Amino acid sequence: MSYIRSLPPAASIAHLYTVRQALRLFDQFGCQRILDVGCGDAYFEESFPDRFMGLDIEPQRLVQAARRGVQRLVVASGEHLPCADGQFDGLLAKDMLEHLYLEQAFRFLYEARRVLRPGGIFIAITSKNVQSFWDKPDHVRPYSNKWVRRVMTREMLPPVPRDSWEVVLARELSAGIPGFGRLGLEELAHALAQHLGIRNDHGIIALRKTP
Repeated sequence: MSYIRSLPPAASIAHLYTVRQALRLFDQFGCQRILDVGCGDAYFEESFPDRFMGLDIEPQRLVQAARRGVQRLVVASGEHLPCADGQFDGLLAKDMLEHLYLEQAFRFLYEARRVLRPGGIFIAITSKNVQSFWDKPDHVRPYSNKWVRRVMTREMLPPVPRDSWEVVLARELSAGIPGFGRLGLEELAHALAQHLGIRNDHGIIALRKTP
């Protein structure tokens, strides 16, 4: 089966606001073993080989990354992570959830909880139901910050009563304001967009698995 999934090249990912935000959060909570689900062109695995392991369902992308010398790459589905319980300190789902149908998304979130240790950090870059979302042919359905928060903190039955999630960050983001990034004013651009309700089309949410 072939897939259609548009991703930016690895070289451009470093400049994305969401990438820098995710890295800051992983650093803040001391995450050293991080699973990158839907890693695509393997930017994180190439830039931080000691911390990230990449997983993707599209083998051709991983083959291309391996030719660049990237290691710690696994061909697998997010619905069935080939990882041990509690193996990771962090898990990243960057622009990945929107490629899943509802049942697949639930299975992935249960798997994410399983492979994260107590205190581990789950970070998702989410999408809203706006026209620009549907303009991309590889999108299945949007999953917002509110959806992820509700499912993970209220809807998912924990395997043990004490197992739960704590939201440590949830931000609505815009598509950016032209020129603000070059001036180093991305924080201001996103704050203005959120306040004015301009082009809020995605977000970032981070949850901590609490024992």
